[in-house]
Amino acid sequence: MVELLLHYTLPLAILSYTLNFRRDYKKILAVSILGIIPDFDALLHIHRSMSHSIIPYTIILIIIFLLFKNENIRKWSIIGYLVILSHLILDMFTGSTPILWPLLLNSIYFEANITALISETVTLRPKLDVGVEKTVFTRFTSLDAPIATSQGVAITIILLAPLILRITLNYFMKK
Repeated sequence: MVELLLHYTLPLAILSYTLNFRRDYKKILAVSILGIIPDFDALLHIHRSMSHSIIPYTIILIIIFLLFKNENIRKWSIIGYLVILSHLILDMFTGSTPILWPLLLNSIYFEANITALISETVTLRPKLDVGVEKTVFTRFTSLDAPIATSQGVAITIILLAPLILRITLNYFMKK
């Protein structure tokens, strides 16, 4: 299971590098929160439920496009949609995810690895598995879910280091 910290910081880092962080930092910080929205289903004691399907979010995006002609609203709606998609994609690589529910009543997962056997020679062993299993939304009584892990904190530091450096340099260059 991907931790909440990475579901927030991965989109934050990507948006910070691709958009004007100096001008839009409040929007970037806010829209990155959408990366954790699908996991709110755990508060209902069901994890990886319909909140992990692309279908409801696509419907919401279409409704926003029908209701609002403002290009800025549309732009940030698409960005928010992509942030949520980042959550769903990450989850598909860590376990079964009902990405197309209710159109497809199965959950999908991907497992991709490359390992190396090092002896007198080096042998690479790539592995790609695509799994499909019936989607069953089952309530749980407890869930031990990671909010942050050592690896996640390290990845977050690495992802955000260029942004923090840029902000720090801009601050000191103004003085």
